Amino acid sequence: MSEKPDAASTEHAEHADGAPAGGDVTAWIESLGTGTENDTMLRFTPSQHNAIDLTEGNTSGIMQLFAGRRTRLSTLLNEAGAFSAGRQAAQGIRAKTREMSEERGIDVGFLAAGIASWTEASPSGGSEQFTAPVMLVPISLRPREESNDDYEIQFTGPARLNTALSRHMLAHHGLLLDPVEFHNAGYATARFDPLRTAELLSRVASRTASAAEEGSSSALESLQVWRQVYVSTFADLADLGNPAALNLDHPVLSSLASGATLDQTEAEQALADLPPLDERDPREELLVADADADQQTALDAVLSGISTVVSTPPGTGQTQTAINAAAGLAWQGKRVLVVAERTAVLEELKRRLSDVRLGTLAMNVPASATPEQLRDQMIRAIRRAERAEPPRQGALHAKLAERRHQLVDHVKSLHNMRSRWQCSPYQAMQALAALTSLNPSPSTSVRLKRSVLDNTVDRSQVAVKLKRAAELGSFSPETRSSPWFGARLSNRQETRDAMTLVRQLNEELPRLKGQMEAAVGQVGVELGTSFADWHAQVLLFQRVQESLGKFSHDVYAKSVDDLIAATAPGWWRRQHNVEMSSMTRSRLRRVAKEYVRPGVSINDLHSSLVDVQSEREDWTNWTPTDAKNPSLPKAPKNLDRLADIMGDVQTSLEKLVSVLAPYDPETETVGRREPDQPEEGPGGPLTLMDMPAEKMLETVETLASDEQPLETLPERTLLTEQLREQGFRELLDDFAQRQVGEAQVADELELAWWQSALEAMISGDDYLAMTTGENLRTIEAEFRQADAAHIETGAQRLNHRLAVRWKSAVEAHPAAAGQLKTLLRDTAPTVPDLEEVEPALTQPLVPIWTTSPLGLAEQFPHDPMASGSAEFDAVLLLDAETLAVPAALAAISRAEQVVAFGDPVSGAPKQFQVSADPIAREAEQQVPTSIFTELAAVLPEQTLRRVHRGVDQELTSIISESLYDGELVRLPDAAQLTGQGRSLSVEHLGANSSRPGGRDSVESPTVEVNRVVDMVFEHVRANRDRSLAVITGSEWHARRVADAIRLNMANHSWAKPYFEHGAAGSGVGAGESFVVAPVERAQGLVRDDVIFSLGFGRSIKGEAVHEFGELSETRGREYFAAAMTRAREQLKIVTSLAPSDLNPGLLNNGAAELYRLLDTAMGAEGNPTASASLTDPLVLDLVDRIRARGGRVEDGFRGTLDLAACPRKVTPMTKVVPLAMASDGTEGYAQMSVRERSRQRPEAFERLGWNYMVLWTIEVFSDPIRCTEVVADKVGLAAGPEFAEAGRIALTTTGALADRLPKEGAGARIQTGRSQPVRFGGAADAEDEEAHRRSKKWPSPRERGKWVQ
Repeated sequence: MSEKPDAASTEHAEHADGAPAGGDVTAWIESLGTGTENDTMLRFTPSQHNAIDLTEGNTSGIMQLFAGRRTRLSTLLNEAGAFSAGRQAAQGIRAKTREMSEERGIDVGFLAAGIASWTEASPSGGSEQFTAPVMLVPISLRPREESNDDYEIQFTGPARLNTALSRHMLAHHGLLLDPVEFHNAGYATARFDPLRTAELLSRVASRTASAAEEGSSSALESLQVWRQVYVSTFADLADLGNPAALNLDHPVLSSLASGATLDQTEAEQALADLPPLDERDPREELLVADADADQQTALDAVLSGISTVVSTPPGTGQTQTAINAAAGLAWQGKRVLVVAERTAVLEELKRRLSDVRLGTLAMNVPASATPEQLRDQMIRAIRRAERAEPPRQGALHAKLAERRHQLVDHVKSLHNMRSRWQCSPYQAMQALAALTSLNPSPSTSVRLKRSVLDNTVDRSQVAVKLKRAAELGSFSPETRSSPWFGARLSNRQETRDAMTLVRQLNEELPRLKGQMEAAVGQVGVELGTSFADWHAQVLLFQRVQESLGKFSHDVYAKSVDDLIAATAPGWWRRQHNVEMSSMTRSRLRRVAKEYVRPGVSINDLHSSLVDVQSEREDWTNWTPTDAKNPSLPKAPKNLDRLADIMGDVQTSLEKLVSVLAPYDPETETVGRREPDQPEEGPGGPLTLMDMPAEKMLETVETLASDEQPLETLPERTLLTEQLREQGFRELLDDFAQRQVGEAQVADELELAWWQSALEAMISGDDYLAMTTGENLRTIEAEFRQADAAHIETGAQRLNHRLAVRWKSAVEAHPAAAGQLKTLLRDTAPTVPDLEEVEPALTQPLVPIWTTSPLGLAEQFPHDPMASGSAEFDAVLLLDAETLAVPAALAAISRAEQVVAFGDPVSGAPKQFQVSADPIAREAEQQVPTSIFTELAAVLPEQTLRRVHRGVDQELTSIISESLYDGELVRLPDAAQLTGQGRSLSVEHLGANSSRPGGRDSVESPTVEVNRVVDMVFEHVRANRDRSLAVITGSEWHARRVADAIRLNMANHSWAKPYFEHGAAGSGVGAGESFVVAPVERAQGLVRDDVIFSLGFGRSIKGEAVHEFGELSETRGREYFAAAMTRAREQLKIVTSLAPSDLNPGLLNNGAAELYRLLDTAMGAEGNPTASASLTDPLVLDLVDRIRARGGRVEDGFRGTLDLAACPRKVTPMTKVVPLAMASDGTEGYAQMSVRERSRQRPEAFERLGWNYMVLWTIEVFSDPIRCTEVVADKVGLAAGPEFAEAGRIALTTTGALADRLPKEGAGARIQTGRSQPVRFGGAADAEDEEAHRRSKKWPSPRERGKWVQ
């Protein structure tokens, strides 16, 4: 027996700054109360409602019961009246026992053997009566299987002394009651004997009263022990809200008492130092189950050591986050206490830990836990540690890190802003898609040099110049066909001078032509075909005239080559390999001299003869080929005058040629030729003088008459020269060739710039240059597989780490290991026994301990002498919104870190009542405050807002808007697109509703009861492997439904196993029992399928009622949210009232929300088409193509999908799996981690009935036909790649992108012009307006002003 603690031990030291350590905290705690004022352990008042009196029971039945055997209530109470009263009390006691077991985690069913009563003086000055059981024996009380009219009672454990009585006697009277002594007295024989324990208490109390000082009175003198035996409900609640049982120095308690925010600077810095998720080493990741982005954020805070609250609306993953948090803390070597009031919550936690193969990590310690159960759990943990195998995941983690890095780099490269051009590849693709979706669309294939790109990031001025040039006709055929086009005239004076010169030539050239015709006619040669030929002929005439002044005319009669050689010097003959004897030379010289005119002296006869031979040969070129007697060279008359005229015209022509563009012999027109292009003639660019004479005359005449182009020529020339100097020469030529108008030049410039920039960025990015859609799909698939395997093997890694830690501890602490071995082998260990073992040994074995607040008080007794130490490193409070502050304080004070999970919106603490008496005085109890609310005021809050369990997105949206400020997010079901197999259904009974007039039509209409009963048995017949619950709008309706199901069991005996043992199979809901509950008791209830029956109809006047019980009360919205979120898979709503029957203005709270749901569910006719929230022209192009193939496509579907597609016609007989598509170019996609976007979201959509596909921007841009075919194949559209060519975008792809395109096949895209209009056929109905509709018309980037920065 322990000694009475010294009062000083309950006092606490002062804080370091001198402030009282526990005074303020104590006052705050005492102000809360306990919420448990109806104490049955010291103030037991038996009545026919809360107790079964067995004092006068049948002797044989009592002996049978006390022997530990199962005994019928009818055997214990033979008298009919006593049995009737006992049976009624048994019903209430059993209900209370189940309620306390499920909702509080404590067993309260006991047999009270012996009742002690006494009177004490109360602190207020009066007297206080106490009535307390002496011995309490835990029992089970259950109805007989054969008959529900009788019950069976059996002891489930040994009798024990009333701990509250023992504690009270010690604290107030100094009477020490030894539990062992009382146990031995009660079990002096094999059968429990309550008389012996009653007598022992009487003796001990009498002895203590007699020992009191003479003259003083003792309350024990009034103590009487009655040999009464009752079955009732009892619970020791003394530690709830008891400051003496708490560590009042705990910083969280101090913050709660003062209202000051808890200082967590060090932990917050640790959180801030964490690298982003995509940069973390997989080997150091502490996950044993999947975690979405919100859950990961909460886990990061928890594992950084921050005390926090985690807001967990229904379906957002409280349990999953809790097991990850507990496992992560265990990974860090910490001991974790998990506390929840409801047994189902802890069972769910245990099941989820077992699902990830970590079930033995948690030591489950309910209030009724026995030492044998603790020992078995510890032994299983040791076996796990001894058998753990090291993980072999090096290759897996390397592959995971590599694939993750590649996917990160892909998005990073796609959105990487190149400062050089102030854009990213994604922006370039978007701009190009927007440009080519215009009508008409730009189509230039010109690519700009990088130096030009660098200098034209701001292209506004260039666009202005191009537009002005187009306005001036630089690219129009009318302007370009003028001979003046391209002339180098920079001002008006030059244009006037040029026109004067042209007009002069227009007069002189015809005259010159006539004179040339006369001259050639005189000498018998043909007239040259161009002015250059004329000039050459005149020069020839002048040369012949000069030679005839030296030689006789006969010199031209034959070749003079021999005479040239004979008169040549010796070196000339040697150079030309001419051998000639001196005799021959002498003879030929004489002959040559004979041709010389008399009196003429020729200094260089050889050169003169060379000239003669050249003139003779040139003359031959102009001699008509058909001439029978060709004339010998001679000079025409008036040659000098002709030469003068020719010189004047030549001068004028040269001036004109200097400003005109060169002559193009192919087109026989004047056209500009670039300086870097090859010359057309041996002497340089061809000119007007090289044109055919007739064409030249015509051109000059045209120049003289075409004065209009000269007006704009200087400005046009200046603009053209400036643009050419800026590097747009090829673009200008392309515009001219395609005759681009002024309205299109800016878009054409944008297209050339963006396409050039994109190709430059891709060719300069090693990753983008090598990436294709097929490669990305492979990389993502490999990442998804590796990441899933990584998460799945998290438990193995944790088990191995704990095993290594365990084996190291055994070696380091051999004595403690021996102590643990002895404890488990030779004794029945309790929690205090296990706590005495070296923590280094127990932490690797059972790092997680689970219990309820009352189980904590029962199994983890507090040692006041250890007030400064924490028994656990962290405590996790689950469903903290329903946990009253007094009930949570003990758990908080035992751990350094506090994490509270809960949802204050959908739940709140309930008043604590142990007594089974339905008329117990609840008014005396204080309304409990939620520990979640209190902690949220002093701790940081993490929020989970991604709903995974909600049965319907529309339902989630209603709940979100009503209770969560619209923050909840749920992905859409496939059924929301196809209409097949909706998870949420509403059945309106309509005309089948009861006629007004009785209670069964106003509340709990009979027709509604009958329909729910039919649905329950239909479910059992068709889906016995799925658990089911019925939630009703009122308590009365729940009772009627339950009674009706019970009555119908006689006709459905085949369903009996379902109701007795729960759902069959091995699914999540396997073993879960069938439940009927009103909305106020639906919190915490989760089943595979739920039937919600409103249970309200029409009044006696035939009017629809608008008061829906608890749903219309203050907490109605909470009850609505709880009821609508209890189903994992399907929610079926049964109602006698339709939205049209109700006036929404008369509905309040949850009733109003139910009206919204009914109105939405019953009024919906499918999803409206084209939400038009998508802003990606590339993806919208794909929309057009898929619609042309006969598919139904929704962009921005439900605000969560970029695209959703299915066949346009869906029939109930054909199962359709729609396709969910997400673009990798959106901002939302880039903000997600690789895990979320590449694995979690695809898996989530697949669970919701979708196929999933990522639209890789690089592939959608470069090969939309292939993308369309992939989508069509997944959706199941009709074959025919020709339909996929109906997109709005057409790009001429060259350079780095050209290598990506398939060279042949259906996916090949060869486009050289603008996109064709959408074509329909085959798969698309001509009458279907949706098939022909384009989603949007996109302005160019220039018009949007979006891309130029």
